[in-house]
Amino acid sequence: MSELNHTLLAITFLMSWSTAVSTSPFSGLSLTMQARYNLKAMDIFKINIPYAIKMYFVCVIILFILSNYLGL
Repeated sequence: MSELNHTLLAITFLMSWSTAVSTSPFSGLSLTMQARYNLKAMDIFKINIPYAIKMYFVCVIILFILSNYLGL
């Protein structure tokens, strides 16, 4: 059984958190934009879907590169 790599785990958590915060209609950022600019949560969510998909693939590639660099 291989040991858990804390660097890879931490980066995975940070990537998932940052993608969720920037795309979720319930995050503080989206709630602020909804209140300030009178936007609908569903509209913000629909606009952010392509970004979330792109960031998913970017994060997977970066995690793959990092795991090869760390020798996992």
